[in-house]
Amino acid sequence: MSKFKERESSSIYNIRIFHNWVKRELIKQSCDHLRENYNITDITLLDIACGKGGDMAKYIDNGIMNVIGFDIDAKSIEEAKRRYNDILKQLRRKNVKKLPNYKFYVMDLSDKKNLDEIRRIIGGIRFDIVSCQFAIHYFFKSEEILNTFMTIVSSYIKNNGFFIGTTMNGDNIKDIFKKSGNVIQNSIFKIVNNTDIKDINNSYNNKYSVSLGKDTDTEHYFAGKISEEYLVNIEELKKISNKFNLMFIGTTEFSDWYKSFNKNNLSNEEKEFSFLNFTFVFTPVRNN
Repeated sequence: MSKFKERESSSIYNIRIFHNWVKRELIKQSCDHLRENYNITDITLLDIACGKGGDMAKYIDNGIMNVIGFDIDAKSIEEAKRRYNDILKQLRRKNVKKLPNYKFYVMDLSDKKNLDEIRRIIGGIRFDIVSCQFAIHYFFKSEEILNTFMTIVSSYIKNNGFFIGTTMNGDNIKDIFKKSGNVIQNSIFKIVNNTDIKDINNSYNNKYSVSLGKDTDTEHYFAGKISEEYLVNIEELKKISNKFNLMFIGTTEFSDWYKSFNKNNLSNEEKEFSFLNFTFVFTPVRNN
């Protein structure tokens, strides 16, 4: 079976299509705003927790030619570099003259000891977009870790830039745990609360585990795996962001994004998982 057929037969194929569309639209809207309102032609992007570089095609399609990506996992960064080199080969075969300049580094962005090394790598560059897709939950382990994360975001975002991302809605998940018990599941996903329910009102260290897809799936990061994450409290994120002079623009639930999605239909079970997520947007406070 080809890789494409394996992806298409995955139990979460439709979720992947929809979630990638959401990310693409979020990136596109950010780029459109920067070009239309600030006449920015060469948009730059900092990809926080970039994983295997799965969003590179979205960047290229939106004319983002300069990207720096960080991820804690060395194998993911190795794959991101391989994909980038494949993209360069394809573009050169098409005689494309202006090639994207993407660089990827292994880095634990939760450890404040790495801030100097990050500064050495990035230098004086500031980015039009800072993107964190389906990863900010890892930084809700503690207030110190989230502060380290926001130090990076605020240090390298341009004055007119956007901090964008996608994440599971920790407040909604918490409410479901309180009402229905410590497990949320159907045939394609399972979310288990790993925190004492009486402590779950805290803003940090509310650990839960997620498994997505079926054991027979081979073409997805979560297939046959369990991801340990922390509930994202949007009010806490707004509070910490404000401390770093980042203004909250808004969130959009995936259920609202879905109203504009016309590529395929999600089943009720797929919606049950997908609609636990939302997008968020922040921008630096502009001093007049």
